[in-house]
Amino acid sequence: MHDDDADIEEVERELRAHGFLRPGIDVDLDALHAFLAPLAEPSKYDSFKFSREWLRGEATRVTDMRASNITRRFNLPPSYVLIHRVSTAGIGVLCQLECEGEFRAEVLKWVPGYFDAPPVLDDAEPVDHAPADDDAPADDDAPADDAGAGRAGGHA
Repeated sequence: MHDDDADIEEVERELRAHGFLRPGIDVDLDALHAFLAPLAEPSKYDSFKFSREWLRGEATRVTDMRASNITRRFNLPPSYVLIHRVSTAGIGVLCQLECEGEFRAEVLKWVPGYFDAPPVLDDAEPVDHAPADDDAPADDDAPADDAGAGRAGGHA
């Protein structure tokens, strides 16, 4: 199994866990990967320029009504409707203004683990950095860590 195969299987599990794919709905994992991969395009490059042409191409692609189109298998849970509307409207504004920027850096800053690959030893075994339960410090023994302060709510 390739890493991409494991990744798309994890994506499918998460989509199901959050209600984007309902029970009993089968999806072709290759089609799912092909559908989702272009959505990450702005985060693939150090600098990306949003444009009307890019948006037009994406809108055409995701609204394709052929029976094999994967979008017809998705469900948008009610709790995600507002964030979907806000994010798509925001992308529309970025495209109208033809904004160019370092969007990859922003994704890396605000989405922990987005591009992380597990560390690999010389013998190609992944390294697990999580402490064993008996090695974990008690809450009152844990060192104070202010390095992450401000990440969730804005700038520190």
